[in-house]
Amino acid sequence: MTIAQMSHFYALCQSGSYTQAAKQLYITQPALSKSIAALESELNLRLVERSTRTVALTAAGEEFARACEEMLEVYRKGVNNARTAAGDISGLVRFGLPRDRVCDTFAGLRRHIEEEYPNLRLEPRFYSENGLLRALDDHMADFVLAFGRPRADNVGRQSLSVSQICAVLPGGHPLAGAGELSFSQLRHEAFLVPDYKISGVEFDTVVTYAGRNGFSPHVVQEADSIPQIFTMVACGCGIAVLSELYRFSAGEHVVFVPLRDIPPSEEHLLWRQRDDKCLNAIVELARRYYGGGM
Repeated sequence: MTIAQMSHFYALCQSGSYTQAAKQLYITQPALSKSIAALESELNLRLVERSTRTVALTAAGEEFARACEEMLEVYRKGVNNARTAAGDISGLVRFGLPRDRVCDTFAGLRRHIEEEYPNLRLEPRFYSENGLLRALDDHMADFVLAFGRPRADNVGRQSLSVSQICAVLPGGHPLAGAGELSFSQLRHEAFLVPDYKISGVEFDTVVTYAGRNGFSPHVVQEADSIPQIFTMVACGCGIAVLSELYRFSAGEHVVFVPLRDIPPSEEHLLWRQRDDKCLNAIVELARRYYGGGM
């Protein structure tokens, strides 16, 4: 049994899909299936049920998944600390990044890390906004860059950037030329929001601020992705409320107008706090460049 096989099996357990696990691991789906089959053969155990369309674990698989989580955590920590003891900060650090927006903050953070710790290897992995927090919870990423707040007590947080929340309007909309808007001016608009399973932040913002302004929002579509929202806004199907960080991927037919009565959104670097010299070096660097942290 190899570390790679354990990593493959654990990724499959967390994603619940051979397709998604293969994407996260940067291998082909047949290669993943072959790895899992070889692991089962070596252990002489059936770990995954083959009779369902979705991935379902056997009782043995569920128990082995818990063991894999513990063993992989010990392995990563041991390798990173051993390399550090040899006189250098080196090893692999996995970053969870948003797949639906340009993440300039990671580019800046990566530059600082590479300048100070050239032997650290940074591996980006891409998730939906909700998926970023799950990746951290499920130990699929060491750090994530997300709008969301941590859901566990042992998760550290460092603010990296602050962005204005905006109304996203079609170019020809009567409010598109305004310098800024209040949320109450959107009372009669049709709202487009991301599906709650992808990102609940935007949906909650619309409902919360509509309620504070005395109306119930007319949500006409829960879209499967942020690019889908931009297309629908450009076609005049409705408006959206999003961080200005999405502006870079919006296209030329939509307009971002700041909403003055909504506090700015913070993008955080989140990590699970543990005794790992590589991770702690990055935390110290992030705090030095971006502020005090929490």
